[in-house]
This record gives sequence, structure tokens and C-alpha cells, in this order.
Amino acid sequence: MDIFLKDLKHAARMFLRAPGFTIAAVASLALGIAANTAMFSVVNTVLLKPFAYADPERIVMFQNLFQQGLGGTASPTEFSWWRQQAGAFQDVSAYSLFDSANLTSDAVAERVQAMRVSEGFFRLLGATALHGRLLSAEDDVPNAPKTAVLAYSFWRQRYGGDPKAIGGRMTLDGEPHEIVGVAAADPTNGQLSRMV
Repeated sequence: MDIFLKDLKHAARMFLRAPGFTIAAVASLALGIAANTAMFSVVNTVLLKPFAYADPERIVMFQNLFQQGLGGTASPTEFSWWRQQAGAFQDVSAYSLFDSANLTSDAVAERVQAMRVSEGFFRLLGATALHGRLLSAEDDVPNAPKTAVLAYSFWRQRYGGDPKAIGGRMTLDGEPHEIVGVAAADPTNGQLSRMV
């Protein structure tokens, strides 16, 4: 222990004699620690931490396989066929990749994150409705009125957490949508959970 204290005193004297070197060394250490912390946060969130869904290990994603590689799109016919294979899967849902949409209301326009999903999406992820309802089979019928389920974060930010937003209208990409519910969980980490 005596040798360690002597070494510590010697190091402190050396750092005091060269303040420029000391500042550079401390800054390098701080940047290294910050970079490692940031990288661990990303790796932990993306790779190590389980998804905030019920039974994430049971969720699978279908993709088409072409000679050129994987393709993320499926036709409505393919989706319908997968859905008919009810014996093999507990539930099947379609979604578009995270996208954005123009939200216009009261002469104010803004770009918001949105997803197009089928009615089984929320059920598959184990999400529940905080207010109103989630999507139903009637929402997936061709030419059905367009509906939207708001993510909790978007509902708090845009509507101030007012339950009266349910039943209201919003215009997404020029098309009116009825707000039918607010998701209790925010499984997509997006702002709008549904855009048809």
C-alpha cells in the first residue's frame, strides 16, 4: 500500500508540472468513456435488451426470397394466404416499414412518423388500448373508413393527453382518418401507430 501511495503522489506531481498534458489526458479519458457508454447503450438497446413485446421470441417475420436476396414486400394475396394458415401461426399481421406522413389540421401541417398496419398488429405485439379501441376486422375491409390509433407519446404531445381526441378527425397525406384509440404501450416507438 505504501508503494501505491508513493506512485500516486509522484503521478500527481507530474500532472501538476505539465497542466497541458494533464488536460489532454483527462479529455481523452472522458471522450473514451463517453464513446464506450454510448456504444454500450446502443448495443444494449438493439441487441441485448429484449423487445417490449409479450413473448418476443415467438414473433417471426415473413419475407420473400428472390435470387437477388431478401425482399420485404408481400402482395395482398400472399398476406391472405399466410393468414389462412391459422393452424401454423397464432396470428399474422401486415405492416409497412416506419414511414412518415403529412399531418394537417387547423391550417397547421407537420411531418409525423407513421406506420400502416393490419388489424392484428396490436394484438400480435400484446398492446392494449388506453382509450378507445385498437383496430378491428372491420377496419381492414376494402373501402372501409380510414382509422388511426395514436401512440401514447404522440397523443400526449399533440393532444395533451385529452381523451376527447377519440372520435376526432385527422388528415394524413390528404386523407381524413377517424381517431379510434390510443395505444397504452408504444410498441413501435413511433408517433402514430396506425395510418391507413
